[in-house]
Amino acid sequence: MKVLGSRLDHDVSANVFIFLSHLTDHPVVLQEMRAAAAGLMSNAKLATMTDDIQPLNELNSPENFFSLPSTTPEVNRRLLQDAQDDELASRRSEGSQDGRKVKALPDL
Repeated sequence: MKVLGSRLDHDVSANVFIFLSHLTDHPVVLQEMRAAAAGLMSNAKLATMTDDIQPLNELNSPENFFSLPSTTPEVNRRLLQDAQDDELASRRSEGSQDGRKVKALPDL
């Protein structure tokens, strides 16, 4: 396991390492995975949600198509679910009994 953990840059070693981690619950495997991850990430600086997402927010800035909201994930999930519920309710009120609309396709 130590040899595999030290050779994660090699695809086969990395894949075997992941396969073994799914196959067993032996504590040595988990310890070696943690040690390998700590070694890989030891020089990485911590991510921040203000500076690190700025390039993502600027991908499509004219239309503001892709941006991460400043609200919490729980609030975002609730707002998304409310919007989906409203859309479903409007589709149901337009005459469809199960929330779907059937459109006839013209003959081509």
